[in-house]
Amino acid sequence: MPATVKLASRLVAAAAIATAALPGAAASTPAIAATTPAGFVDCVDCPAMVIVPPGVFDMGSSDDERRYYGVPEALGRREAPRHRVTIAAAFAIGRTEVTLDQYARFVDATRRPDDPAGCATFDRASDSWIVRPGFTWRHPGVATSATHPVTCVSWNDATAFAAWLSQRTGRNYRLPSEAEWEYAARGGTATAAYWGDSAELSCANANVMNAATDAALGRPASWRNRLMCNGAASFTVPVASYKPNPFGLYDMIGNVWEWAADCARPDYAGAPGDGSALSEPGCPTHSIRGGAFHSAPYFARAASRGYGKAPGYRSIAIGFRLAADVAAAVPR
Repeated sequence: MPATVKLASRLVAAAAIATAALPGAAASTPAIAATTPAGFVDCVDCPAMVIVPPGVFDMGSSDDERRYYGVPEALGRREAPRHRVTIAAAFAIGRTEVTLDQYARFVDATRRPDDPAGCATFDRASDSWIVRPGFTWRHPGVATSATHPVTCVSWNDATAFAAWLSQRTGRNYRLPSEAEWEYAARGGTATAAYWGDSAELSCANANVMNAATDAALGRPASWRNRLMCNGAASFTVPVASYKPNPFGLYDMIGNVWEWAADCARPDYAGAPGDGSALSEPGCPTHSIRGGAFHSAPYFARAASRGYGKAPGYRSIAIGFRLAADVAAAVPR
């Protein structure tokens, strides 16, 4: 088994209790101050993991938050009702999204074939997302590099990557539950995003919709009236290009949507309060979280939820990050 490499010597000790914040406020004081995160790397080319402390938070969004950000009603229903969730034990989550280089090692080791069906990209003519044959994680049709987040990967691909890494290291790797993801994305804060409640602040803190993306995609009619940043990046940027949240996690909002373990549900009615993932046999769609490079401001929030996607769906706007058990890896 590869030796575990320590990233830091201290675990964030406090528990987070996120309470409702008033939209329009400049910012809320984080429940947990920024600190050097504790974590591990199980092998030289494994994803760096950050240990997230246990705590309690309110999952979802308030009516005021959704009104302030102009969240469409259909999307807003997916974030309600707001409910208290207890994360009883520490868990680990990827410091960044899984990179193209990390995913390439998995594909090379397992000889996992590309899907000939292709990958979804934006089509200017139809002003919609369509699957294009021949587009793959290696060739997504946009500029990328070894340190960019891997895209054009399905939920099935992401869970296969986690299973491979688990077998390789002896530690249980998996996709995070939606509750774990949102708890980690909030970073102990009570505001819509960890940087505060202002939509304009998303431009300085995340790779979200900007004028360059709008121009590169032909200025889609369906995207009119979106707040646009003045960034130069048209699509994804290398991971950790922006400042981390108080837990030391990068790009939890923006850059690419991230797969979660849960079977997608239309709202939080009856949602578990223990942070576990909602699963069901033969689940037709799985959740994505966090927004992406083309996302409107109302997606640049910890509570936002994209529409569920089929487990075999691939898109240039979807990637993933892993979660893992904190317990020591067991040799295999």
